[in-house]
Amino acid sequence: MTEIKPAPQIDVNANRKAKKWRLSVMLARVCWMLISPLFVFSPRPLWIWRRIILRLVGAQIGSHVHVYPSVKITMPWNLKIESDAAIGDKAILYALGQIEIGERATVSQYAHLCAGSHDYRSVHMDLLKTPIQIGSDAWVCADAFVGPGVRVGDRAVLGARAVVTKSVPDDAIVAGNPAKIIGTVRSKINRRVRMKQKIDLVTVVVPVKNEERNLPTCLAALERFAHIVVVDSGSTDRTKEIAIEFGAEFVSFDWNGKFPKKRNWMLRTYAFKTEWVLFIDADEIVNDAFCDALDRVLPTTLHVGFWLNYTNYFMGKKLNYGVPQRKLACFRTDAGEFERIEETNWSRLDMEIHEHPILVGSTGEITAKIDHRDFRGLARFLERHIDYARWEAARYLMMKSKARESELQLTRRQSLKYNMIESSLFSRLYFVYTYFVKLGILDGAAGYQFASYKRWYFQTVRNLIREQRRSDSSH
Repeated sequence: MTEIKPAPQIDVNANRKAKKWRLSVMLARVCWMLISPLFVFSPRPLWIWRRIILRLVGAQIGSHVHVYPSVKITMPWNLKIESDAAIGDKAILYALGQIEIGERATVSQYAHLCAGSHDYRSVHMDLLKTPIQIGSDAWVCADAFVGPGVRVGDRAVLGARAVVTKSVPDDAIVAGNPAKIIGTVRSKINRRVRMKQKIDLVTVVVPVKNEERNLPTCLAALERFAHIVVVDSGSTDRTKEIAIEFGAEFVSFDWNGKFPKKRNWMLRTYAFKTEWVLFIDADEIVNDAFCDALDRVLPTTLHVGFWLNYTNYFMGKKLNYGVPQRKLACFRTDAGEFERIEETNWSRLDMEIHEHPILVGSTGEITAKIDHRDFRGLARFLERHIDYARWEAARYLMMKSKARESELQLTRRQSLKYNMIESSLFSRLYFVYTYFVKLGILDGAAGYQFASYKRWYFQTVRNLIREQRRSDSSH
Protein backbone atom coordinates (compact mmCIF):
# COMPACT_ATOMS: atom_id res chain seq x y z
CA MET A 1 0.00 0.00 0.00
CA THR A 2 1.44 3.34 -1.09
CA GLU A 3 2.10 5.68 1.79
CA ILE A 4 0.59 9.14 1.36
CA LYS A 5 3.01 11.80 2.46
CA PRO A 6 1.53 14.71 4.34
CA ALA A 7 1.67 18.13 2.72
CA PRO A 8 4.59 20.24 3.89
CA GLN A 9 3.77 22.48 6.80
CA ILE A 10 3.50 26.13 5.87
CA ASP A 11 6.20 28.28 7.44
CA VAL A 12 4.00 31.19 8.52
CA ASN A 13 6.84 33.15 10.12
CA ALA A 14 8.99 32.95 7.00
CA ASN A 15 6.06 34.07 4.88
CA ARG A 16 5.37 37.09 7.05
CA LYS A 17 9.03 38.10 7.20
CA ALA A 18 9.56 37.77 3.46
CA LYS A 19 10.11 41.08 1.64
CA LYS A 20 7.25 41.10 -0.86
CA TRP A 21 7.42 44.75 -1.87
CA ARG A 22 10.04 47.43 -2.26
CA LEU A 23 9.82 50.43 0.05
CA SER A 24 8.74 52.65 -2.87
CA VAL A 25 5.78 50.34 -3.61
CA MET A 26 4.74 50.31 0.05
CA LEU A 27 4.83 54.12 0.14
CA ALA A 28 2.82 54.23 -3.07
CA ARG A 29 0.16 51.99 -1.52
CA VAL A 30 -0.07 54.35 1.45
CA CYS A 31 -0.49 57.30 -0.92
CA TRP A 32 -3.24 55.48 -2.81
CA MET A 33 -5.00 54.73 0.48
CA LEU A 34 -4.97 58.46 1.28
CA ILE A 35 -6.03 59.55 -2.22
CA SER A 36 -8.62 56.86 -2.90
CA PRO A 37 -11.49 58.64 -1.05
CA LEU A 38 -11.40 61.28 -3.81
CA PHE A 39 -12.12 58.41 -6.20
CA VAL A 40 -14.56 56.38 -4.08
CA PHE A 41 -16.79 59.26 -3.02
CA SER A 42 -16.91 61.03 -6.38
CA PRO A 43 -20.37 61.35 -8.00
CA ARG A 44 -21.08 58.66 -10.56
CA PRO A 45 -21.14 60.97 -13.67
CA LEU A 46 -17.59 62.27 -12.99
CA TRP A 47 -15.88 59.81 -15.32
CA ILE A 48 -13.21 62.36 -16.31
CA TRP A 49 -12.37 63.08 -12.66
CA ARG A 50 -11.74 59.40 -11.92
CA ARG A 51 -9.65 59.00 -15.08
CA ILE A 52 -7.49 61.94 -13.94
CA ILE A 53 -7.00 60.43 -10.46
CA LEU A 54 -6.00 57.05 -11.88
CA ARG A 55 -3.52 58.65 -14.28
CA LEU A 56 -2.00 60.72 -11.50
CA VAL A 57 -1.17 57.54 -9.58
CA GLY A 58 0.41 55.88 -12.60
CA ALA A 59 -2.41 53.98 -14.32
CA GLN A 60 -2.49 54.04 -18.14
CA ILE A 61 -6.03 55.09 -18.94
CA GLY A 62 -7.33 55.70 -22.46
CA SER A 63 -9.93 58.22 -23.57
CA HIS A 64 -13.63 57.84 -22.69
CA VAL A 65 -12.96 55.08 -20.15
CA HIS A 66 -15.81 54.64 -17.62
CA VAL A 67 -14.76 53.37 -14.18
CA TYR A 68 -17.50 53.38 -11.55
CA PRO A 69 -16.63 54.91 -8.15
CA SER A 70 -17.42 51.66 -6.32
CA VAL A 71 -14.74 49.70 -8.22
CA LYS A 72 -12.14 48.32 -5.78
CA ILE A 73 -8.63 48.77 -7.20
CA THR A 74 -5.44 47.46 -5.65
CA MET A 75 -2.23 49.11 -6.89
CA PRO A 76 -3.70 51.13 -9.78
CA TRP A 77 -0.26 51.82 -11.31
CA ASN A 78 -0.41 48.23 -12.59
CA LEU A 79 -3.54 49.03 -14.62
CA LYS A 80 -3.71 49.65 -18.34
CA ILE A 81 -7.22 50.33 -19.64
CA GLU A 82 -7.64 51.20 -23.32
CA SER A 83 -10.10 53.70 -24.79
CA ASP A 84 -13.88 53.23 -24.45
CA ALA A 85 -13.60 50.37 -21.94
CA ALA A 86 -15.98 50.21 -18.96
CA ILE A 87 -15.58 48.81 -15.43
CA GLY A 88 -18.92 48.26 -13.66
CA ASP A 89 -20.19 48.71 -10.10
CA LYS A 90 -18.25 46.94 -7.34
CA ALA A 91 -15.92 45.14 -9.71
CA ILE A 92 -12.58 44.12 -8.17
CA LEU A 93 -9.29 44.82 -9.96
CA TYR A 94 -6.73 43.03 -7.80
CA ALA A 95 -3.71 44.36 -9.66
CA LEU A 96 -0.74 42.91 -7.79
CA GLY A 97 0.46 42.09 -11.31
CA GLN A 98 -0.32 43.94 -14.52
CA ILE A 99 -3.96 44.04 -15.64
CA GLU A 100 -4.55 45.11 -19.24
CA ILE A 101 -8.09 45.76 -20.50
CA GLY A 102 -8.51 46.31 -24.23
CA GLU A 103 -10.47 48.86 -26.21
CA ARG A 104 -14.27 48.74 -25.82
CA ALA A 105 -14.04 45.85 -23.34
CA THR A 106 -16.63 45.62 -20.55
CA VAL A 107 -16.04 44.31 -17.03
CA SER A 108 -19.51 44.05 -15.48
CA GLN A 109 -20.63 44.53 -11.88
CA TYR A 110 -19.05 42.35 -9.18
CA ALA A 111 -16.59 40.78 -11.64
CA HIS A 112 -13.21 39.94 -10.10
CA LEU A 113 -9.91 40.16 -11.99
CA CYS A 114 -7.32 38.56 -9.70
CA ALA A 115 -3.74 39.23 -10.85
CA GLY A 116 -2.17 37.90 -7.66
CA SER A 117 -1.90 34.59 -5.81
CA HIS A 118 0.46 32.42 -3.75
CA ASP A 119 2.57 29.41 -4.66
CA TYR A 120 0.80 26.70 -2.67
CA ARG A 121 3.65 24.27 -3.44
CA SER A 122 6.09 26.35 -1.42
CA VAL A 123 6.27 26.19 2.37
CA HIS A 124 6.76 29.96 2.26
CA MET A 125 3.60 30.52 0.17
CA ASP A 126 5.55 32.86 -2.10
CA LEU A 127 3.56 35.75 -3.52
CA LEU A 128 2.83 35.52 -7.27
CA LYS A 129 2.07 38.62 -9.34
CA THR A 130 0.83 37.08 -12.56
CA PRO A 131 -0.66 39.43 -15.20
CA ILE A 132 -4.15 39.31 -16.73
CA GLN A 133 -5.09 40.50 -20.20
CA ILE A 134 -8.64 41.22 -21.36
CA GLY A 135 -8.89 41.59 -25.14
CA SER A 136 -10.59 44.31 -27.17
CA ASP A 137 -14.40 44.10 -27.33
CA ALA A 138 -14.43 41.31 -24.72
CA TRP A 139 -17.18 41.10 -22.10
CA VAL A 140 -16.60 39.82 -18.57
CA CYS A 141 -20.17 39.34 -17.34
CA ALA A 142 -21.51 39.92 -13.83
CA ASP A 143 -19.75 38.18 -10.93
CA ALA A 144 -17.30 36.32 -13.18
CA PHE A 145 -13.86 35.45 -11.77
CA VAL A 146 -10.71 35.71 -13.89
CA GLY A 147 -7.67 34.08 -12.35
CA PRO A 148 -3.96 34.97 -12.54
CA GLY A 149 -2.19 34.49 -15.86
CA VAL A 150 -5.39 34.36 -17.91
CA ARG A 151 -5.65 35.99 -21.31
CA VAL A 152 -9.20 36.64 -22.49
CA GLY A 153 -9.23 36.92 -26.27
CA ASP A 154 -10.68 39.68 -28.41
CA ARG A 155 -14.50 39.66 -28.54
CA ALA A 156 -14.69 36.75 -26.06
CA VAL A 157 -17.64 36.55 -23.64
CA LEU A 158 -17.32 35.20 -20.07
CA GLY A 159 -20.76 34.22 -18.79
CA ALA A 160 -22.17 35.40 -15.46
CA ARG A 161 -20.42 33.81 -12.47
CA ALA A 162 -17.99 31.93 -14.71
CA VAL A 163 -14.73 30.88 -13.05
CA VAL A 164 -11.95 31.31 -15.62
CA THR A 165 -8.55 29.86 -14.76
CA LYS A 166 -7.30 29.16 -18.30
CA SER A 167 -6.91 31.53 -21.24
CA VAL A 168 -9.93 32.02 -23.50
CA PRO A 169 -9.44 32.22 -27.29
CA ASP A 170 -10.73 35.03 -29.49
CA ASP A 171 -14.50 35.00 -30.16
CA ALA A 172 -15.21 32.22 -27.62
CA ILE A 173 -18.23 32.21 -25.27
CA VAL A 174 -17.47 30.45 -21.97
CA ALA A 175 -19.57 29.69 -18.88
CA GLY A 176 -19.57 27.55 -15.74
CA ASN A 177 -17.17 26.54 -12.96
CA PRO A 178 -14.66 25.76 -14.29
CA ALA A 179 -15.46 27.74 -17.41
CA LYS A 180 -15.92 25.78 -20.64
CA ILE A 181 -16.49 26.94 -24.21
CA ILE A 182 -20.21 26.80 -25.01
CA GLY A 183 -20.26 28.77 -28.26
CA THR A 184 -18.61 31.32 -30.49
CA VAL A 185 -19.44 34.79 -31.76
CA ARG A 186 -17.37 34.35 -34.94
CA SER A 187 -20.29 33.18 -37.08
CA LYS A 188 -22.17 36.40 -36.31
CA ILE A 189 -19.12 38.53 -37.00
CA ASN A 190 -18.46 36.75 -40.29
CA ARG A 191 -22.05 37.38 -41.39
CA ARG A 192 -21.65 41.09 -40.65
CA VAL A 193 -18.35 41.22 -42.57
CA ARG A 194 -19.86 39.45 -45.57
CA MET A 195 -22.74 41.93 -45.61
CA LYS A 196 -20.30 44.86 -45.95
CA GLN A 197 -19.59 45.60 -49.58
CA LYS A 198 -16.22 46.75 -50.84
CA ILE A 199 -15.61 50.50 -50.79
CA ASP A 200 -14.99 51.28 -54.47
CA LEU A 201 -15.23 55.09 -54.57
CA VAL A 202 -11.69 55.65 -53.30
CA THR A 203 -8.19 54.43 -54.17
CA VAL A 204 -5.97 53.87 -51.15
CA VAL A 205 -2.34 54.86 -51.81
CA VAL A 206 0.25 53.47 -49.38
CA PRO A 207 3.73 55.08 -49.81
CA VAL A 208 6.46 52.76 -48.51
CA LYS A 209 10.15 52.01 -48.23
CA ASN A 210 11.35 48.90 -46.38
CA GLU A 211 8.06 48.41 -44.54
CA GLU A 212 7.93 44.61 -44.28
CA ARG A 213 7.26 44.93 -40.55
CA ASN A 214 4.25 47.27 -40.74
CA LEU A 215 2.78 46.60 -44.16
CA PRO A 216 0.98 43.28 -43.46
CA THR A 217 -1.09 44.78 -40.62
CA CYS A 218 -1.83 47.91 -42.65
CA LEU A 219 -3.01 46.01 -45.74
CA ALA A 220 -5.04 43.51 -43.70
CA ALA A 221 -6.98 46.43 -42.20
CA LEU A 222 -7.65 47.79 -45.71
CA GLU A 223 -9.51 44.65 -46.85
CA ARG A 224 -12.77 46.59 -47.31
CA PHE A 225 -11.25 48.79 -50.02
CA ALA A 226 -11.47 47.63 -53.63
CA HIS A 227 -8.52 49.67 -54.93
CA ILE A 228 -5.15 49.64 -53.12
CA VAL A 229 -1.84 50.85 -54.58
CA VAL A 230 1.52 50.45 -52.82
CA VAL A 231 4.07 53.04 -54.03
CA ASP A 232 7.60 51.92 -53.24
CA SER A 233 10.91 53.83 -53.10
CA GLY A 234 13.36 51.02 -53.82
CA SER A 235 12.76 48.72 -50.85
CA THR A 236 15.40 46.06 -50.23
CA ASP A 237 13.27 43.88 -47.91
CA ARG A 238 10.07 41.88 -48.60
CA THR A 239 7.85 44.95 -49.06
CA LYS A 240 7.09 44.15 -52.72
CA GLU A 241 6.31 40.49 -52.05
CA ILE A 242 3.97 41.40 -49.17
CA ALA A 243 2.07 43.93 -51.31
CA ILE A 244 1.57 41.36 -54.06
CA GLU A 245 0.52 38.66 -51.55
CA PHE A 246 -2.26 40.96 -50.31
CA GLY A 247 -3.44 41.66 -53.86
CA ALA A 248 -2.37 45.30 -53.92
CA GLU A 249 -1.08 46.99 -57.07
CA PHE A 250 2.65 47.69 -56.79
CA VAL A 251 4.22 50.84 -58.29
CA SER A 252 7.89 51.84 -58.15
CA PHE A 253 9.00 55.44 -57.58
CA ASP A 254 12.49 56.86 -58.08
CA TRP A 255 13.00 60.37 -56.67
CA ASN A 256 15.49 62.74 -58.28
CA GLY A 257 15.63 65.11 -55.29
CA LYS A 258 13.27 67.67 -56.82
CA PHE A 259 9.58 68.29 -57.38
CA PRO A 260 7.42 66.21 -57.53
CA LYS A 261 7.74 63.96 -54.53
CA LYS A 262 5.95 60.65 -54.14
CA ARG A 263 2.36 61.73 -53.49
CA ASN A 264 2.28 64.49 -56.09
CA TRP A 265 3.96 62.13 -58.55
CA MET A 266 1.10 59.67 -58.03
CA LEU A 267 -1.51 62.40 -58.45
CA ARG A 268 0.13 63.53 -61.69
CA THR A 269 1.03 60.22 -63.33
CA TYR A 270 -1.28 57.47 -62.05
CA ALA A 271 -4.50 56.72 -63.95
CA PHE A 272 -7.02 56.69 -61.11
CA LYS A 273 -10.22 54.69 -61.66
CA THR A 274 -11.94 56.36 -58.71
CA GLU A 275 -13.01 59.91 -57.87
CA TRP A 276 -11.28 59.88 -54.48
CA VAL A 277 -7.80 59.12 -53.16
CA LEU A 278 -6.88 58.22 -49.58
CA PHE A 279 -3.22 58.41 -48.52
CA ILE A 280 -2.34 55.96 -45.73
CA ASP A 281 1.15 55.32 -44.29
CA ALA A 282 2.22 51.75 -43.57
CA ASP A 283 2.11 52.34 -39.79
CA GLU A 284 -1.45 53.69 -39.93
CA ILE A 285 -4.27 51.21 -39.26
CA VAL A 286 -7.88 51.89 -40.19
CA ASN A 287 -10.82 50.30 -38.37
CA ASP A 288 -14.46 49.56 -39.16
CA ALA A 289 -15.65 52.85 -37.67
CA PHE A 290 -13.42 54.80 -40.06
CA CYS A 291 -14.38 52.65 -43.06
CA ASP A 292 -18.08 52.99 -42.24
CA ALA A 293 -17.77 56.77 -41.95
CA LEU A 294 -15.97 57.03 -45.28
CA ASP A 295 -18.45 54.72 -46.99
CA ARG A 296 -21.31 56.79 -45.63
CA VAL A 297 -20.15 60.30 -46.54
CA LEU A 298 -18.28 59.95 -49.85
CA PRO A 299 -21.24 59.10 -52.15
CA THR A 300 -23.23 62.25 -51.31
CA THR A 301 -20.77 64.84 -49.96
CA LEU A 302 -20.31 68.27 -51.50
CA HIS A 303 -16.84 68.59 -49.96
CA VAL A 304 -13.74 67.97 -52.07
CA GLY A 305 -11.59 66.73 -49.19
CA PHE A 306 -11.64 65.48 -45.60
CA TRP A 307 -9.38 66.07 -42.63
CA LEU A 308 -8.53 62.79 -40.87
CA ASN A 309 -7.82 62.27 -37.17
CA TYR A 310 -5.21 59.94 -35.70
CA THR A 311 -4.24 58.34 -32.43
CA ASN A 312 -0.59 58.78 -31.55
CA TYR A 313 1.97 56.71 -29.64
CA PHE A 314 5.29 57.65 -28.10
CA MET A 315 7.81 55.34 -26.41
CA GLY A 316 5.24 52.55 -26.81
CA LYS A 317 2.46 54.42 -24.97
CA LYS A 318 -0.73 55.72 -26.48
CA LEU A 319 -1.10 59.49 -26.15
CA ASN A 320 -4.64 60.59 -25.36
CA TYR A 321 -3.87 64.29 -24.93
CA GLY A 322 -1.60 66.99 -26.33
CA VAL A 323 -1.90 68.59 -29.76
CA PRO A 324 -3.96 66.17 -31.88
CA GLN A 325 -2.62 64.84 -35.17
CA ARG A 326 -4.74 65.77 -38.18
CA LYS A 327 -4.03 65.45 -41.92
CA LEU A 328 -5.91 66.40 -45.06
CA ALA A 329 -5.27 62.98 -46.57
CA CYS A 330 -8.51 62.12 -48.39
CA PHE A 331 -9.68 64.23 -51.33
CA ARG A 332 -10.98 64.14 -54.87
CA THR A 333 -8.28 63.30 -57.38
CA ASP A 334 -9.16 66.36 -59.51
CA ALA A 335 -9.44 68.83 -56.60
CA GLY A 336 -5.77 69.75 -56.34
CA GLU A 337 -2.39 68.49 -55.15
CA PHE A 338 0.18 69.03 -52.42
CA GLU A 339 2.10 72.32 -52.28
CA ARG A 340 4.62 72.78 -55.06
CA ILE A 341 7.96 73.55 -53.43
CA GLU A 342 11.00 73.79 -55.69
CA GLU A 343 13.55 72.08 -53.48
CA THR A 344 16.90 70.58 -54.44
CA ASN A 345 17.86 67.69 -52.19
CA TRP A 346 17.08 69.54 -48.95
CA SER A 347 16.79 66.21 -47.15
CA ARG A 348 16.29 62.47 -47.70
CA LEU A 349 12.50 62.94 -47.56
CA ASP A 350 11.14 61.70 -50.88
CA MET A 351 7.53 62.09 -49.73
CA GLU A 352 5.48 65.13 -48.76
CA ILE A 353 5.52 65.50 -44.96
CA HIS A 354 4.90 69.16 -44.08
CA GLU A 355 3.47 70.12 -47.47
CA HIS A 356 -0.31 70.35 -47.32
CA PRO A 357 -2.82 69.76 -50.14
CA ILE A 358 -4.11 72.89 -51.86
CA LEU A 359 -7.66 72.08 -52.91
CA VAL A 360 -10.33 73.99 -54.81
CA GLY A 361 -13.47 73.57 -52.74
CA SER A 362 -14.63 73.03 -49.17
CA THR A 363 -13.35 70.38 -46.75
CA GLY A 364 -15.01 68.30 -44.05
CA GLU A 365 -13.75 66.03 -41.27
CA ILE A 366 -13.89 62.32 -40.46
CA THR A 367 -13.93 62.02 -36.66
CA ALA A 368 -13.33 58.24 -36.47
CA LYS A 369 -9.62 57.92 -35.75
CA ILE A 370 -6.90 56.06 -37.63
CA ASP A 371 -4.44 54.25 -35.36
CA HIS A 372 -0.93 55.62 -35.99
CA ARG A 373 1.25 52.79 -34.66
CA ASP A 374 4.71 54.31 -34.83
CA PHE A 375 6.69 51.75 -32.81
CA ARG A 376 10.08 52.10 -34.49
CA GLY A 377 11.80 53.45 -31.41
CA LEU A 378 13.36 56.68 -30.21
CA ALA A 379 16.45 56.54 -32.44
CA ARG A 380 14.27 56.37 -35.57
CA PHE A 381 12.05 59.16 -34.21
CA LEU A 382 15.07 61.45 -33.73
CA GLU A 383 16.53 60.54 -37.13
CA ARG A 384 13.27 61.43 -38.88
CA HIS A 385 12.85 64.68 -37.01
CA ILE A 386 16.37 65.82 -37.85
CA ASP A 387 15.43 65.35 -41.52
CA TYR A 388 12.16 67.20 -40.93
CA ALA A 389 14.05 70.06 -39.23
CA ARG A 390 16.50 70.41 -42.13
CA TRP A 391 13.63 70.53 -44.58
CA GLU A 392 11.62 73.07 -42.54
CA ALA A 393 14.64 75.37 -42.14
CA ALA A 394 15.33 75.29 -45.90
CA ARG A 395 11.66 75.86 -46.71
CA TYR A 396 11.48 78.82 -44.32
CA LEU A 397 14.57 80.49 -45.79
CA MET A 398 13.22 80.02 -49.29
CA MET A 399 9.90 81.58 -48.23
CA LYS A 400 11.66 84.60 -46.77
CA SER A 401 13.58 85.13 -50.00
CA LYS A 402 10.36 85.47 -52.00
CA ALA A 403 9.35 88.98 -52.98
CA ARG A 404 5.68 88.52 -51.98
CA GLU A 405 4.91 86.13 -49.14
CA SER A 406 1.19 86.77 -49.69
CA GLU A 407 1.40 84.48 -52.71
CA LEU A 408 2.02 81.51 -50.42
CA GLN A 409 -1.06 79.45 -49.55
CA LEU A 410 -0.38 78.52 -45.94
CA THR A 411 -2.72 76.98 -43.41
CA ARG A 412 -3.43 78.93 -40.23
CA ARG A 413 -1.12 76.61 -38.28
CA GLN A 414 1.69 77.06 -40.84
CA SER A 415 1.30 80.85 -40.78
CA LEU A 416 1.54 80.92 -37.00
CA LYS A 417 4.56 78.62 -36.98
CA TYR A 418 6.55 80.47 -39.65
CA ASN A 419 5.75 83.88 -38.15
CA MET A 420 7.21 82.80 -34.80
CA ILE A 421 9.81 80.15 -35.61
CA GLU A 422 12.78 82.52 -35.29
CA SER A 423 11.74 83.53 -31.78
CA SER A 424 13.32 81.60 -28.92
CA LEU A 425 9.91 81.76 -27.22
CA PHE A 426 8.14 79.66 -29.84
CA SER A 427 9.49 76.26 -28.75
CA ARG A 428 8.81 77.10 -25.09
CA LEU A 429 5.27 78.28 -25.83
CA TYR A 430 4.61 75.13 -27.85
CA PHE A 431 5.69 73.01 -24.87
CA VAL A 432 3.38 74.94 -22.53
CA TYR A 433 0.51 74.67 -25.00
CA THR A 434 0.76 70.93 -25.66
CA TYR A 435 1.72 69.86 -22.12
CA PHE A 436 -0.50 72.11 -20.00
CA VAL A 437 -3.21 73.70 -22.17
CA LYS A 438 -3.86 70.52 -24.20
CA LEU A 439 -3.41 68.37 -21.05
CA GLY A 440 -0.40 66.37 -22.25
CA ILE A 441 0.48 66.18 -18.54
CA LEU A 442 -2.26 63.54 -18.18
CA ASP A 443 -0.30 61.18 -20.44
CA GLY A 444 2.31 60.79 -17.71
CA ALA A 445 6.00 60.40 -18.50
CA ALA A 446 5.35 59.73 -22.19
CA GLY A 447 3.38 62.98 -22.47
CA TYR A 448 6.20 64.97 -20.90
CA GLN A 449 8.88 63.35 -23.07
CA PHE A 450 6.85 63.87 -26.24
CA ALA A 451 6.25 67.56 -25.45
CA SER A 452 9.95 67.98 -24.62
CA TYR A 453 11.06 66.43 -27.91
CA LYS A 454 8.67 68.68 -29.85
CA ARG A 455 10.21 71.67 -28.09
CA TRP A 456 13.65 70.34 -29.07
CA TYR A 457 12.45 69.97 -32.66
CA PHE A 458 11.30 73.58 -33.05
CA GLN A 459 14.45 74.82 -31.34
CA THR A 460 16.49 72.72 -33.81
CA VAL A 461 14.66 74.30 -36.76
CA ARG A 462 15.45 77.75 -35.35
CA ASN A 463 19.12 76.91 -34.83
CA LEU A 464 19.45 75.53 -38.37
CA ILE A 465 17.95 78.74 -39.76
CA ARG A 466 20.39 80.88 -37.77
CA GLU A 467 23.33 78.68 -38.75
CA GLN A 468 22.49 78.94 -42.43
CA ARG A 469 22.13 82.72 -42.21
CA ARG A 470 25.54 83.03 -40.55
CA SER A 471 27.02 80.84 -43.27
CA ASP A 472 25.43 82.94 -46.02
CA SER A 473 26.64 86.22 -44.49
CA SER A 474 30.22 84.96 -44.26
CA HIS A 475 30.40 84.32 -48.03
